[in-house]
Amino acid sequence: MGSTRADLAREARAFQRDAAANNFPFRPYVSQSEWQVLAEGPQLISLSKAFYEYSGGAHGISGREGLVWGKAAGRPVPTLDLFTTPTALEAAIRSDYCAALDAERSSRRGADYRPGAGDPFAACPPLAELTVLPEARGAGRIDRLTLHAGPYVAGPYAEGAYDITLPVTAAVLATVKPAYRAAFAPPR
Repeated sequence: MGSTRADLAREARAFQRDAAANNFPFRPYVSQSEWQVLAEGPQLISLSKAFYEYSGGAHGISGREGLVWGKAAGRPVPTLDLFTTPTALEAAIRSDYCAALDAERSSRRGADYRPGAGDPFAACPPLAELTVLPEARGAGRIDRLTLHAGPYVAGPYAEGAYDITLPVTAAVLATVKPAYRAAFAPPR
């Protein structure tokens, strides 16, 4: 992921030569991305990049990445730096996240789904394996967090990504660093 256009073209040409030399089909490489503004207030802009890349193999890979831009500093702010610690944020959301994830897994996998029943994708992934995307409805203050689990993180490739959106609760707001609290909406 993150290849430049020139890198992707160079790699595709090399793969095309290898395919011809070894008599197997060449499948064109693909790299697509689309940016979306998720929240914008006076202090921060939260963006999401949806991407898809294919560079040979059985299938491509898709996902989402986040970028929070600090307006005053004129530079990116790592998303988890908005919070006192990743551990504090994880403690504030883990129970709700895991319950919502299991409900979505059950919806996708059917009535036979039983969390932990020998399923290699039954565990609730830790925050470190997720992309945290701060979002806002309307006025621009962050009032929810979407937790993105790409393919293979919370389920097999065939199930795709899992995006679980949770509201900013009092427990979440308590983990936000004081310098960024004004960027977050108070819980309803």
